[in-house]
Amino acid sequence: MKSFFPTLLKNERHKAQFGEHILRGTLAHAYLLQGPTGTGKNFFAHLLSAALCCHRQGEDGIPLPCGICPACEKILSDKTPDLHHVTAGDGASIGIAAIHEIKSDMYLSATEQAKKIYIVHEAEKMTTAAQNALLVVLEEPPPDVVIFLLCEDATSLLPTVRSRVQTVRMSLFTEDELDAFLKTAGRDIRFSTIDKEHYRHLLTAAGGSPGKALSLLQTKELNASYAEKERARAILRAVMARADFLGIHEATAQLSTKRQELAAELQMLILAIRDLIVLKREEHAPLCFFSTPEEAEECGGSISMRCLFDLYDTLREAITQIRQNANVNTIVTILNTKFSSIHTKR
Repeated sequence: MKSFFPTLLKNERHKAQFGEHILRGTLAHAYLLQGPTGTGKNFFAHLLSAALCCHRQGEDGIPLPCGICPACEKILSDKTPDLHHVTAGDGASIGIAAIHEIKSDMYLSATEQAKKIYIVHEAEKMTTAAQNALLVVLEEPPPDVVIFLLCEDATSLLPTVRSRVQTVRMSLFTEDELDAFLKTAGRDIRFSTIDKEHYRHLLTAAGGSPGKALSLLQTKELNASYAEKERARAILRAVMARADFLGIHEATAQLSTKRQELAAELQMLILAIRDLIVLKREEHAPLCFFSTPEEAEECGGSISMRCLFDLYDTLREAITQIRQNANVNTIVTILNTKFSSIHTKR
């Protein structure tokens, strides 16, 4: 029996489906790999690219991709002209010029490999003009071209783009799976130096992402995550106390002015709100942000369900605006106004 993508953890259904499509030659021309940072989107895109060009695709007993043939070695090490990466680079967005560049290249024959492959990193950073430009090749792709769009949240992309690609959601790890993963992948880390409370926070803050969990093993990253969590708590307490604009402003004053960091902080707040919502529905629901139901109650237990959904929608919209390059200071000011206008029910 052939093994598909054995070096990728979890995602068993996706691995089997992609493997069968590649062997049958029925793979679609464009896919969107969606999931939080650290869930393996880039790694999976490279493995899929290697599998598409692997010289040993049809050999029994050989995994797909084999990882050792010339095609696999070149693709997995990014040393082939037929694998193209599109990124925002030092900029805040992926503009139309970057899409025009790859579009003109797509109609040229592959140099070394059986396919020409394009990986668009952080696809949600594409401007509207760039996404519209990409639609042309998504609708009528050149032969032997495969496109992988990688993003955290597909809703940040235009509906017309999403409708022309097949979306794959990367599997998230449970906390038990993260614990087992860390104690294998991070076996050189002295876990005895991390106390139980910090380790519990690490598993929760990772949000099911093994990559993020590994990064949080670093003291600096873990401390930053703790600080994010405390800022989220302060905002929820201000909302629960029915603070006015100035009171909310005091709570949000410590939010980052850097785009990516602010988005991460707002995502942390969304996790807290998610916990408060599920606890109102089920007393013993598993939590993503709070360590205990008692902690959640103390921080935001009196906020009504309606207000929680209002907060959730407000934060989702703010994150979308951040990814669309809206002014960060303006976003925070709007958040202050909306937060201070949300009333709680005691």
